[in-house]
Amino acid sequence: MSSDGPYGRQGFNANSGGYGGAGAQSYAAPPQGGAGGGGYAAPSYSSGGPSYGGAAAGGASYASSGPGASYGSQYGSYGGTPDAYQGNEKSEDEKAKGGKKSIALQALNQNVLMWAGFITVSLFIYKFLSGGDFSFLMTYGALARMFGFGILNLKTFKSQRATGVSIKTLQLYSLVFLFRLTSIIRHEGYLPYDKSGDWLYHFVEFMSLIFTATALWACMMPYKHTYQADLDSFGEMHVPPGYGAVYLAVPIMLVAVFIHPNLNADFLSDTAWTYAM
Repeated sequence: MSSDGPYGRQGFNANSGGYGGAGAQSYAAPPQGGAGGGGYAAPSYSSGGPSYGGAAAGGASYASSGPGASYGSQYGSYGGTPDAYQGNEKSEDEKAKGGKKSIALQALNQNVLMWAGFITVSLFIYKFLSGGDFSFLMTYGALARMFGFGILNLKTFKSQRATGVSIKTLQLYSLVFLFRLTSIIRHEGYLPYDKSGDWLYHFVEFMSLIFTATALWACMMPYKHTYQADLDSFGEMHVPPGYGAVYLAVPIMLVAVFIHPNLNADFLSDTAWTYAM
């Protein structure tokens, strides 16, 4: 067998027309100095990135132009720069703060609207249901109490929580409204002198009792698990839990029995009114 062909025993470089010849297109690494034309040189893994057919080979270079654009760059194409991460965190914080501000603003607007409505109703009552006498202040005070306990019921049932509400205070206010009603229903000595004392004052005091009893029931029954008994610990000595209000109710009753006015000329009615004060 001849050894002169391109596939001879002399190897690929035996024939000048072979695949390794000097005059043909070579698929091997180019000779030093860059001669040999457009050969496909072996890849060079330089610091600037992988170079396929670098400048020394004379071919096309796929390497990156600098260290900042390499595939192993510091931040890569998946995550961007640290400023992007910080920007996302800041935007989330700003959204959370904005949400809290909007909720607080809505609550403030609701409170403003409720108080504006209360003032409007009070002026209407003063104009049309009262004679404008100074004693209307009694009716106005009763309206303010009724409005306050109405708001307490609204917030308690809306949030379904009794957090921050004192059961002992509600117990005492229930006694106040109950004894006051027993006094003003039977006699007129402690009623306002204007037209609001005819029926409106009675109605307001009755609604105050209803609101107070409702709030007390809500704190002791459906929302008892949210009631903060450890913070409402007044008078918790030698009495059943939750009945510390007797340390105020009993002494005040004794004082009212011995010291009271007599505008109704009735011992029970005068004592009940004094106790409600």
